[in-house]
Amino acid sequence: MLLTENELSSGVFDSSVIRGQKARSQDRRVECFELELFHLDSGTSHINGKAYPAKRGMLLCAKPGSIRYSDFPVRCSFIRVFRTKGKTEDIEAILSMLPDCMYVDDMPVIEELLSLFARLSSYLISSSLDTHELIKANSTFLEILSIYLNLHRK
Repeated sequence: MLLTENELSSGVFDSSVIRGQKARSQDRRVECFELELFHLDSGTSHINGKAYPAKRGMLLCAKPGSIRYSDFPVRCSFIRVFRTKGKTEDIEAILSMLPDCMYVDDMPVIEELLSLFARLSSYLISSSLDTHELIKANSTFLEILSIYLNLHRK
């Protein structure tokens, strides 16, 4: 079953562009699964009261219901998986198993993930998001998820 553009989104968050000179984001309750891959060694992400200093290659997985905020500046690629009853439960079960934070030290793996996140974004922002594009987006998302799981199992 394919995740649609209503269930899967992706992009890049850069606090210096989006939040300007602000030093911190507001506390917020996470509504969907949020996967993030950090680009820089700057800033700190907080999930449920635990601080995660941002490093290039840091992977976050915030789960629905978590409380989070960030100390800026941060720059990360993100994926959002929106819950759909009866459709996303298999993906949700996998995402629920992942730790809130992992630090990846392997540069080739970081570069591969950055490339996959960018590819996923390019598929999802396509003006002609048809079944073929959705298949490519889902395939790329599953590849990212597979790498995430392999890193978690190490």
